[in-house]
Amino acid sequence: MVAALMLALSLVMTWPLAMHPARAVNDFGDPLLNSWILWWVVKALVTPGLSLFNAPIFFPEHLTLAYSEHLLPSALTVSPVLLLGGDGILAHNLMFLIALTVAGLSMYLLGLELTGSRAAAMVMALAFAFNPFRFGHLGHLQMQTNHFMPLVMLYLHRWARSPRWSLALLMGLFWLLQILSCGYYALFVSLAVGLFLLFYGLRGRWWRERRRLGQLAVVLGGVAILVAPLYLPYAIVKKEMGFKRSESLAAGFSAQARNYLAAPPASLLYGEGTEGFRGPEGELLLGLGLTTLVIIGFVRPAPPALAGRQARRGQAPALASLAGFWLLTGLAFLTEGLGLPPGPRFWREFAPMIFLILALGSLAAWRLLALGGLKAAQAAGWRLAAGLRPAEEGGHAWGHVRTEQWFYLFLATMAFWASLGPDYGLYSLFYKLVPGFDALRVPARLAVLVTLAWAVLAGYGWQRLAALWPARPKARSLALAGVCLFVLLEACSLPLPWLLVREDTPAIYQWLARQPRETVVMELPAMGFNDDLARDARYVYWSTRHGQPLINGYSGYFSKAYSELAKKGIRPSRTDFIDVIRARGAGLLIFHAKEYRSSDRVWQLRKFEQDKRLRLVYKDEWDYAFEIFPREVQQP
Repeated sequence: MVAALMLALSLVMTWPLAMHPARAVNDFGDPLLNSWILWWVVKALVTPGLSLFNAPIFFPEHLTLAYSEHLLPSALTVSPVLLLGGDGILAHNLMFLIALTVAGLSMYLLGLELTGSRAAAMVMALAFAFNPFRFGHLGHLQMQTNHFMPLVMLYLHRWARSPRWSLALLMGLFWLLQILSCGYYALFVSLAVGLFLLFYGLRGRWWRERRRLGQLAVVLGGVAILVAPLYLPYAIVKKEMGFKRSESLAAGFSAQARNYLAAPPASLLYGEGTEGFRGPEGELLLGLGLTTLVIIGFVRPAPPALAGRQARRGQAPALASLAGFWLLTGLAFLTEGLGLPPGPRFWREFAPMIFLILALGSLAAWRLLALGGLKAAQAAGWRLAAGLRPAEEGGHAWGHVRTEQWFYLFLATMAFWASLGPDYGLYSLFYKLVPGFDALRVPARLAVLVTLAWAVLAGYGWQRLAALWPARPKARSLALAGVCLFVLLEACSLPLPWLLVREDTPAIYQWLARQPRETVVMELPAMGFNDDLARDARYVYWSTRHGQPLINGYSGYFSKAYSELAKKGIRPSRTDFIDVIRARGAGLLIFHAKEYRSSDRVWQLRKFEQDKRLRLVYKDEWDYAFEIFPREVQQP
C-alpha cells in the first residue's frame, strides 16, 4: 500500500514526465550522458569481450567510464528495459521514478522502526522522497539514488540494539549498494555511518563488546573488498590524468547558510521569493513545515509527560515562538520577492542567523517556563533541563528528547557544517584526511544528509503534535493530511520543465549504424563551440543508436588531450585538426552543418571537400560524412 502510494505520488510530483517517459529530459547534458551510461553498462555486461570501463567515448583513451559515475546498481535495476530494446532515456526516467518510490518506502520503514507510528513514518517518507533538494537535481540521476540511505540507517539502529550477524550483514549490503549507486553518496553515507558509530559507540561503550567489534570488522572488510574492483579504475585514471578537484574549486560550489532558505526557480510557493538566497547548486530549502515540526519535536514534552498543569502552561510560549518563526519567515520571503525594505541584501546576510537564534531562543525559553523558571530548572539538574533524562513519575512535565533525536540533530549539524565547504574547516579536514573527498566538486550536496536528518526529526515532531488530540482521531487525521499536503506543496514545482528529445533517429545515425563495426567517429562541432560545453552529450547519447566508438565525449572529467582537440575543432580547416583525429584512429568525420552560421558553413564545407585526406561518403540536408584516408593513402 505504501509503495503504491509512493509510486502514485512520484508520477504526480514529476508530471508531465509520465506523458513522455522515453523522450523527456531536464536538459541536454547530464541526463543524456546518464542515459548512455545505463545503456553501455548493460551492453558491456551481456556482451562477451567488452570491458565495462573501456567505454567507447574519448577514443582511444582507456577506462573512460571512470571519468564519471558507473551507475551499476541503477543499470542492473533497469536492465530488463534495455535488454528488451527500450531506449536509454526510458531506462533513465524509469530509474528516476523507482528511486523516488523506493526512497519514500525505505524512509517509511525507518520511521516505523524509530517511532512505531505509521503517521510519523509517513511524514518522514514524504519529506525524504519529495523535497526541494531533490527537485533541484532533476538532471543528475545519481543524486536521486539515495534510496538505500534510510535502509542503512534502519539496520544500523537495529544492530545498535541487538548486535546480530544478520542485522550487521544487511546493514553492510545496503551500505554497499548505496556506495555503488553514486560516488558522492558513497562518501556521504559512509560519513553518516561513521558518525553513527561514534555517537552510539561512545554512548554504549562498544569498544568493550568483542562480538560487536568482530561483526563491524567483517562488514567493513567485506564492503572494502567488494568495492575495490569497481573503484580501482577511478584510482588509475585519477593518477594518470591528474583528476583532482582543488579546494578553491570546491569553495566555489560550497553551500552558504542562506542557500538553506532557497527553493528551485520553478517552486510553486517559493520560486520567486527565494531567488536572492540561491547559489551554485544552492537550492537547499529544508521546508518551513518540516522545520516547524522539528522545533515542535524538541520543545513539546514527549507524549507520556503531557498531562499536568505545567505542560499546559508551557504550550502557550511554544506556540508563540512558532508563530514568531513563521512571521519572520514570511517577512523574509516577502521582502525578497517584492524587493521591499529592509531589502534582499539584509536577508541574504542575516536571515539564517536570525532563524537560528530564534529557534534556539524558543527552545530555551520554553524549557525554562515549562520547569517553572530558572530556579526550578537549576534544581532539576542539567541532564533533565537539557532533555537528556526523562522526568520521574509525578515530577516536572519536561520534554525528554530521545537519543535518536539528538543523533539526527548531530548528523544534520555536521553535514550542514561540512556543506559550507573548505572555508569553514570541517570539509577541509575531510578533504585532507578522507580518500575521495578531493574528487568532489560540490560540497553543497552534503545537504542530502541534512534533508535525511530533517525528515526523521520532523517525524518526531509530528508525534508530539499529534498528542494534542489524544482522544480525537478525526482531528489527528485531518491534521496529518494537512501536514502531508503542505510537505508536498513545499517541494512542488509542477509542471516540471521537461525538454523533449526527438523521437526518430536522425538519418545520419541510421546510416552510421550500417557502417562496419568499430568505425571510429569524430563529430563537429565539438565541445566548446559557441561556449556549449555539453554539446558532445548529444553525440554520446545518439551513439546508443549506432554503436560506433567516438573520439568525442562528455563526462564529469575531460582529458587534457581531448580538451585541446576540441579547441582545434572550433576552426578545423585552419589547424592540423584532420591529422590529429587521424592519429587518434578516426575513420569518419561527421559535420553537422546546421550548427554553423551560413557563411562559416559554406566555407568549412568547401575546405573539407578540397582536402585530399577526406572523401565525402554521405550527405543529407544538414549532415555530411567524410571518410578519412589513412596517412599512407591520399585522395587522387
